[in-house]
Amino acid sequence: MNPKAWDALIPHTHFVFSEAHVNLLAADLVRQISAELPDKGLQDRVFGLSQQMARSASEGLASGWEPGDELCPPWRWPFPFPHVTDLLEELEKGFGPLPDPWQPIPSAGMIQSAYQLTQVAALTSDAAFSRELLQLATTVAATASRTLVDDFERCGTKPRPKFPKKVLTRAPQLV
Repeated sequence: MNPKAWDALIPHTHFVFSEAHVNLLAADLVRQISAELPDKGLQDRVFGLSQQMARSASEGLASGWEPGDELCPPWRWPFPFPHVTDLLEELEKGFGPLPDPWQPIPSAGMIQSAYQLTQVAALTSDAAFSRELLQLATTVAATASRTLVDDFERCGTKPRPKFPKKVLTRAPQLV
């Protein structure tokens, strides 16, 4: 979870998040996790759960509508800080595309997604959604376990090339 999002659970400002807002953030995390799953069937199931979670949270947000609540945050918009993707785009403009030396291992990514689903299950206050997230995490992990060893054997990662050897020349002697 993004460390900046911990403010939703342990607020450090006068702005306090409601249960519905935290549940909506959890639904968004589940939606993001669903996009990372390579299995289309699992992707649809996880995305469907995120939609249900978002619907439930939205109903809670609408029923708790008051001036100055989390739907109308007290900070100005847009934030004074640039978005992270904007910073990465600026880096790529100046330095070219950033290298990605590692080959993705689909089943390892699925294990990571399953672990993230278990973390989100602890963030939501709805017990039914939490149970369903844990069941989906188990399903995702079980699906990944079928191909995990094969994926690691076929990953194709190669060692880093050695640094080029420089010919050392002697510095000229001062007379």
